[in-house]
Amino acid sequence: MTLNPLTLEKWIDWCARTPELATARNQAWRIFFDLDDPSLIEYADDYGALEERERRFLSWFCLDHLLPNDTLPIEQAIRALVLEPKRAAATGLVHRSRYLLGVVKDILPGAAGGSQAFFLQVNREQLGVYSTTANASLRRGEGVILYLAPNGSGGWVAAPGWVRWPTSITPALRRQLRGVRFSPPQVERYLQCRPIVMVVPRNAARQAPSKGLAEAVQRMSDAARELDEEGLALSNEEWQDFVLPYLMREKPSPQRYIQQLLTRVHKTVDTDTLNRVVDLAMDIWNHTPQPDQAGKSAHQLALESKPAEKTRRRSSRKEP
Repeated sequence: MTLNPLTLEKWIDWCARTPELATARNQAWRIFFDLDDPSLIEYADDYGALEERERRFLSWFCLDHLLPNDTLPIEQAIRALVLEPKRAAATGLVHRSRYLLGVVKDILPGAAGGSQAFFLQVNREQLGVYSTTANASLRRGEGVILYLAPNGSGGWVAAPGWVRWPTSITPALRRQLRGVRFSPPQVERYLQCRPIVMVVPRNAARQAPSKGLAEAVQRMSDAARELDEEGLALSNEEWQDFVLPYLMREKPSPQRYIQQLLTRVHKTVDTDTLNRVVDLAMDIWNHTPQPDQAGKSAHQLALESKPAEKTRRRSSRKEP
């Protein structure tokens, strides 16, 4: 069997509309968009458009979200829409889907079946990809995060929900991200400008937060010496100058702060080390005094808000 983009989209559309998956879709929607987290959602750039959000969700839901019976929703679509003997082959293809970051190397003008083709560089692989939605706005050299399913004849098919990487993919950044496994819900939080910014797996054992900016900067300086990364060895004042342009705005942008930070990491590091550097940088972010908040840091403001939150919760309880 050869899979084409229109067929994959047909299966995904079935999963989006069938009543038998309605409960599972609603539950998965809460998980993917983290609706139980009360923190503010402020989508960066154009990532908050409803149609794009739905596409990202459906690609994850269909190709990655296990139902209570340990099957994927797209397997239900295949059982409903594909006859044997092609059904088993179709199921095998979607089981080999991948969620990854790649760099667009070339874009072909057109292909058969209502789709276009492009070549994606993924680490040392170059993949030929067919899509009906991605090609129109892709540019050579930019990074994209997307789901791919093998088409059964050596190529790949892109699912509709793809994300443009918000910064240029430099050779240094490409080396740093090599081998990193991305989680679609984490990527969504990243696009939402939520407090958790990482799009890579976090360390199981995390260092306790610092007691202030000086300690946070000292931890980063110690790590910079250990990693031989001079670009991370800054003074308290230099770190404040680095952080404040991203912190002092109507919509603070920790994402852009982290993106700029990564340009200072010049050595090839593994995922755990990269996570460690980002954790240390966010520790500095949380302890940087904010002039528009009477010189208080995000950490101090959060501590001050806790007693008020506890009071509100107590007052909202009804007497038995």
